[in-house]
Amino acid sequence: INELSLYIGEGKKLVFNGQELITSISGLKTIDLNATSVKDISYTDVVKVFPNPATESFTIETQLTEIKSISITDITGKIMYENLSGTPVLHINSRTFNVRAGVYFVKVLDKYNKSFVSKLIVK
Repeated sequence: INELSLYIGEGKKLVFNGQELITSISGLKTIDLNATSVKDISYTDVVKVFPNPATESFTIETQLTEIKSISITDITGKIMYENLSGTPVLHINSRTFNVRAGVYFVKVLDKYNKSFVSKLIVK
């Protein structure tokens, strides 16, 4: 094994095999076992939302396979939209789920119940 991926989740610190990883973002970390480097893969690398800021329509895209759900929540955590089809690309019209201008969060949940979140701004 030359590389190891560790899911940190919502935290920013992980201790593994006597080594401590501290990062300014949470998510997935890849460690090169032949070196001491750590590569960050932020949530926005896993979940892409474009255009962002959005006006009427936008696309949600992920490279993940075996997706349980994709949801959009407002800043209070209220689910504004949810898709359980497992498709990795969604084209959404903001009028479909009656969103107003503001900040929202796009959450992708994989088959292991790991969540990946990206911020969405609607103008």
